[in-house]
Amino acid sequence: MLASISDPFSRFFSWWGAELAGIVSASPAADSDNPNIYTVVVLQPAGYRLIEPRRHRTSANSSDETPLALPELLSLLAGIVRANPSATVGIRLPHRACFVRNVILPGAAARDFATLLSLDLERSTPFKQKDVYTAYTVDQSQSGGWKQSVRQYIIKKTLVDALRSDIEAQGLKVTAVECSNEAGSIVPINFLEEPSRRNAAVRIKMLIGLAGLALLLAAACVYIDISRHQAALAELQSETASLKVEAKTVRDMTTKYRSTAAAIASFNQLRRETVSRVAILEELTRLLPDSAWVTDIKISGVTVDISGLAASASALVPILEKSPLFVDATSTSALTFDPLQDKERFGIRVRLRNVPEDVEKTGEEAQ
Repeated sequence: MLASISDPFSRFFSWWGAELAGIVSASPAADSDNPNIYTVVVLQPAGYRLIEPRRHRTSANSSDETPLALPELLSLLAGIVRANPSATVGIRLPHRACFVRNVILPGAAARDFATLLSLDLERSTPFKQKDVYTAYTVDQSQSGGWKQSVRQYIIKKTLVDALRSDIEAQGLKVTAVECSNEAGSIVPINFLEEPSRRNAAVRIKMLIGLAGLALLLAAACVYIDISRHQAALAELQSETASLKVEAKTVRDMTTKYRSTAAAIASFNQLRRETVSRVAILEELTRLLPDSAWVTDIKISGVTVDISGLAASASALVPILEKSPLFVDATSTSALTFDPLQDKERFGIRVRLRNVPEDVEKTGEEAQ
């Protein structure tokens, strides 16, 4: 009987442990107690403040101190790097410089939160991925069941990159960029940190705790009625199936996005390879002499058929051959003299120059 009980629960704890391990959040910003990390606080638009390691409220960084101008800040940092070559710098931005949005994501996709937020960024906000730094945290107070409430923080690179370059020009490495929240507290994120990195110590502690909790639950479950075990297992299997459907939906959305992007690229390529009808009409207007009238133009794929009247129709073929837009000009009908117009009636066909043969013929006409 014990074997029949342990088998479903061992499968349950294996699944549960894998799911919770993926929810472990990315490592927070660098430890403020590190003796080698100095923090540059950006005070828009007043200036800057430099906070020394392990000194949160001193005469050098008190709130009533006059903010530093950029040259003053860089001078202080140059002195720091001479005294402590291993020192690094973090940049702290005010809350008003950071755009914050909340997104609900499936818990089963915890390992892909950064990818999903990146794909959704340009669709749901006016920002471009190449123009911003992003980071996120999981709001546990708003999360539950199979859904996770994720808070994404976004800052423009223009707010950071210039200052970062100036600091690194002094010989100091910028290892962190952080921001404060509405209450003035520091959000545990680092905009310069890769999303895939994990805080190993936090993860090990959590996994050890989960393993201990799993053992306690396993010991307690031995004394529970078999029917309740089976019911719990059935419920978990149903929830797992629901999560798989959600995960498939996310994958389908990603595939559709890539397919749409490929179609747009193909359309743009086709548009570059074809010649607009306006350009054709402008070129004919430029080439034909004032004594020539065009009565009909037919544009079909890479060919253009021109009909009209001219004082000397035979002279039009070499004129069209000299165009950078046309090639292979040939007469399509015999020249006839129209006594009413006192001109020769002509029909000429030309091909568009440097247009691929496989461009689809539209069959449209311009009259």
